[in-house]
This record gives sequence, structure tokens and C-alpha cells, in this order.
Amino acid sequence: MASKKRIGRKRKYEKLLDELQEKPSMPLEIPNKHNTATNTDILISNSQALEANVEFPTRKGQVDVSLITDVLLGQALNLVPPCFKDKRIQYLANIVSAGCSTINTLPCPVQELEVKVHQMEQLLGDSISLFGYPNMDLLWNVTFNTKIPHTLFLGPPVNTCLKCTKPLKSHNLPSQVICFGLNGPLPALKITLRCTSCCLNYRYDMYGSENDGFRYYDAQREYVKGSRSQFIHRSVYQLFTSSSHHAWCSFEGFSEVYNEMMREISDKLKNAMNTSKFVKDFSDFNKEDETAILTYELSRKIIAEAFWTAEVEAELRETKQIDHLFHSSLSREELMMKFDEERSSSCYKHLECSKACKSRGCGTLWSIDGLWKLVYPICMHTDPMEVAGFSGKLNYVESCPNQPVPKKALCKGHSDEALLKGIPTGIKEYLSYCSSTSEAIQEPTFTESDSEEDVEVPYDSTATVLDGQGISRFVKSNPTLTSSLDTGEEISATKCNKDTGAKKQLQKWTRGHLFIVRGGGHIDMWQPLYQSEGPAQVFLIVLSWMVTAFRNHTREQMREVVISYDNMCNLDNLKVAREPLPLPDDLKYIWLDVCKIIDSLHIKNHKRKECHEEYNPVQLKNKHPSFNTMSCEQTFTWLGRYKKILASMGKCHHHFFLHRVIKRRNKYITFCYSNGRRPVQPKARYTETK
Repeated sequence: MASKKRIGRKRKYEKLLDELQEKPSMPLEIPNKHNTATNTDILISNSQALEANVEFPTRKGQVDVSLITDVLLGQALNLVPPCFKDKRIQYLANIVSAGCSTINTLPCPVQELEVKVHQMEQLLGDSISLFGYPNMDLLWNVTFNTKIPHTLFLGPPVNTCLKCTKPLKSHNLPSQVICFGLNGPLPALKITLRCTSCCLNYRYDMYGSENDGFRYYDAQREYVKGSRSQFIHRSVYQLFTSSSHHAWCSFEGFSEVYNEMMREISDKLKNAMNTSKFVKDFSDFNKEDETAILTYELSRKIIAEAFWTAEVEAELRETKQIDHLFHSSLSREELMMKFDEERSSSCYKHLECSKACKSRGCGTLWSIDGLWKLVYPICMHTDPMEVAGFSGKLNYVESCPNQPVPKKALCKGHSDEALLKGIPTGIKEYLSYCSSTSEAIQEPTFTESDSEEDVEVPYDSTATVLDGQGISRFVKSNPTLTSSLDTGEEISATKCNKDTGAKKQLQKWTRGHLFIVRGGGHIDMWQPLYQSEGPAQVFLIVLSWMVTAFRNHTREQMREVVISYDNMCNLDNLKVAREPLPLPDDLKYIWLDVCKIIDSLHIKNHKRKECHEEYNPVQLKNKHPSFNTMSCEQTFTWLGRYKKILASMGKCHHHFFLHRVIKRRNKYITFCYSNGRRPVQPKARYTETK
């Protein structure tokens, strides 16, 4: 075996020696090639120098030209998908020809290239992916030479109709778009296919028709649509969601982070500048869409649009509703409202509870509190509530919960009614009108909403506060309960009030949200507050949550449940809370059976002796020292930092953003406890260290 290797080396170096005769200046010892036995060792010792210094007239002497063509073609096949139909072979030929020209080799004819494409796809199949992708410099050369983007190609993931299985045809010529990725922005070609039999259009991200609606593909696409001419890579979208989760990054802040990163890193800057040059010189983009930003920069509106689109798609996939049909431009916001309705009447799932999570009180202890920082403007019209005999004598809020029309005081429905009656709908004009007619309106200070949104949202003329808080179904199904609340004034003559004042503003705003958090930090439920935490409002929300969460619990199990709330004394002093509730079976004792406490931080602020005797958390701490009664306050140190981001959104986007970020937070908390670590929380207070 060793002798065969030696003979093989001899033949190799004999060939090299023939070429060395034309290069006498090489600093090597040249043996007599006919005396193989005595010169083999010299040949082997000179091998490294030979291979490093021998120059060939062309690269043909090293690698077969057909092999180079096959590699270039394999890389091009990975780049240009089959959905480009007849145009595909031309794009492939452009890339292969440009690659061959770099090594002074004649390009492969188009007819021969078509045969090679068929052979490679038949023989290699999915293994073609092993070739990788063409060099980016090569693709930029082709792009500028042909004046057509060759850096990226976007098309539907199918070539046959998903309904009738017939081949799809090109619906129109490929259009030019910009795609933002972690390596910088790139110009791309996008194509739409059509089934002439079913009249269905197959876009990059969705398929369907204007009449029947469009739906997402079963498999998630690599890019997210930000506008008709701009797409964002999933990695960029995921980077934003993670930055928003842990660093409270806004849409505008992230767009500036991305653009600065593109300017600071040389290879990414090259892609950005090439994209800008191509767009300015050759692109057919609508210039009106590129106002106030450079052509290669990511804007706030693009990342925001991509975020809403991707999050709605993610929610559809998580809830197994991916076959949902979108019929209009408002369908996305209508779907957000549907998700919010489902969210408000259910609890967030917590299926994986580790020992570390349980040691903090998860499954036994729930903390309740209101976060006033997260607010949004609502319609200034008041709506007297008449739901199942509940007249609101317990100071239950009377508000229209709908989002106002941008720059207006009222929602769309009430604005239309006001205009018919000759009532002005502008914010200041409406306030002046109410003041002149002596209507009860909160005295304003002139600070308007700094909302960045100016979008049209669906309007629900039947919406009430109870609908917004997810308890309308619960109230309607238990009319006797609301009748009890109607006469359920507080029984204690000495009230224990905390400051529930409100900052006066020009518009009418919500009063934050009420959160219900497990001891481990998992958020179980949240509902908007349209008035400061009045006992009736909070009691209905908490009772609705308890019926949902503990419907299958026995009375013995309910006696182990602990609920912590900083205003528990006033909540428990309602007459309806002092006797069995008008609910079926053991649910009537659901409030009486649970253990009720005030957390250790807020118990100090209560002045009544009864509060310290009945709701003191000391007994719980003695029994379960590791239980975390401050889970709500700790959650608020993280959640409260979204104040400026969420305050700039209307109700629809505000609720959906909060819903998605809470689901992401719950997933993160589960991951941390499962891997033996505590979730990272921002510090509530910072002290200087000397």
C-alpha cells in the first residue's frame, strides 16, 4: 500500500517538474526525474513549496471548468426559486455567466443550462442546498450590469394550486422590493402566481382572492411584509420583539438602532450603500413612499407594520386559526379585537410549573393590583349602563370604552351622532360646548395625547365597559349577582381609603389595568380600568377570574388559595362579599372560602386596626416563608416601563401589544424557572454605591 502511494506521488510531481522547466528561477532542488528511486525523498520534501509557488496559465489546470459551472448553477438554484417560471432560467444564466467571466471561461449556453438544471434537480433533489449561495459581490455585479435585482428573490412556496393541484401561472411581471435583514437591506424581485381555474392569487406571504379573502400559508415565510415594497427578515423582527421585551425598545428607537448598525459595520454598510445606489439609479419604486428617509434605512412605520402583521400571524398559529380569511384592510384590526375579547374572558395558560416556580407560591398565591401607568384615550361620551338589572349605584364607571377618532373627542359612532345634532367633535371645541351647556365634564389641563397613531380602527357601537373588561357574559349569566351588587354598599362605617385621585388631562383616559399575577410571576389575567379601583369594579373582575380559574376546585382546595390585594379591606366589606354568592353549587362559597390578605408593602399604609388583624400576611409568611406576595409589584417594575410606548397607541393596538408582550413574558418566566434561574427584573430603586 505504501509503495502505491509513493508511485502516485511520483507521477504527480513528475508532471509538476515538467512545468518547472519553464521556471528556472524557482528556489528548489531539481532532481533527475528519470532516477525515481533516488529522488523520491527530494520530491516529497519540496511538495509544499511546489504547491505554493507553481503558477498556472489559467485555473483550468487546477479544476475542471464544468465543475465550476455546476457549483455556480447549484448556488444559483438555491437563490432563484422555481416560482419564477420562464424568467428563472434567464436569472440563472445571468449569475452563472457572471461567475464564469471572473475566471475567463466561456459561459454555458442557455439551452445546455436548461438541461443541467433538469439533471441536477432530478439527481440531487434537496441536496442542492449543500452548494450554498452565490457570492454577494458577484450578485451585486449582476444586479448593476442587468439593472435587475439578483441579490434576493421572493415568491410563493408552491408551484401548483393548493385547491385544484393545477400548475400556477405568472400573474404579472416580477416587481422590485427592498428586504431588510441582519446583513443589511437588499433589493429583491417579488412575483405573484395565479391559478386561472380557481381564480386564486398566490402572493409571497398569503394566497386567496378579493372575493373569498386571503389566508396565510401553513408554513411560516422567511420575510414579513412591512409595506407593498418593503419586507423585513424574521431575524430582524425577532430582534425587535426581544429588544422590546427586555429593553423596552420602541418602533422608532429600534429603527434608529438598525440604521446605525448598518452604518457602523463595513460589510453591512456596503449592502446598504449598494441598495441606495440601485434604488436611485434603476429602481421602479414609487418615490412617494420614501419620504424623509434614505432609501436604505428602516423607518418606524415599516417596523411597526411588520410587527402587527407578524404578531397577528403568530397569534393565529398559536390558537390554531391559521386558516382565517382576511377580507379587507381592516381585517387585521378586527382580528385584534376578536383576540382581545377571547383574552378578556380567559386566563393565560401555565402548563409547565417547576418546583422553583411552586416554591414562590405559584398555584396557591395570587397577587392583585392596578397599574395606572399604562393608559390610552377613550371616547368622552358617557353611557349609562343598564346590564341585567345593574344600574350602577355602586359608582360603577359610565364610559364609552371605544377609541376616539384621531384628533377628536368622540369615537366614530358618537362623532357621527354629534355632527347630526350640530355638536362640535374637536377636543377643545367639544369641551367648550359641554362647558357652555353645563354638562359634567372633567376640568382639563391642556395636554393632548402624543399618540403616534393615525389609523382607522373598527368601531363597535354595542361595546360597553363590561365588554371591555371581559365580564359582560359573566354578568348576563348571573343577573341575581348584579342585583345583589346593586344594593351592596359597604357595611363598614369607617372607610379605609387610599388615594385614588387622577391626573387631569385634556382627553378622557383610562385608569390603567388591573393585573392578577401568580406568586411565581406568571400573569394570569388583566383587565382595563375605566375608573380608579372602586370596589364594585374590582370585585366583578376578580370574581369573574375566580369562576374561570377555580371552576373545578372543591371547597377544600379553595381554602388553600390565597389572594393578596392592597385594597382588600374595602373589597371584602361589600355586603355581597359577606354572604354566599348567588352562584350555582359550591361556587356560591368561592369568595368566602379563600384566604384574603394585604401584601407586606401596603399593609403599613392601612390605619384601621381590623385591617391588620384580618388581612395581615404574617401568618402566610410563617407557614410559607418562600411565598412571594410582591409578585404584582415586581411585575410592574418591568411592565411600567412600557408607559410611553403604550400611551402612544389607541385601544386596539394597546391591548394587542400588551397581550403579546405578556405571553412572551410568561414564556420567559417558565423558561427561567425550568432552567434553574430567576427571571431578570429591573430594580425598583437605584442607590449610589461609594
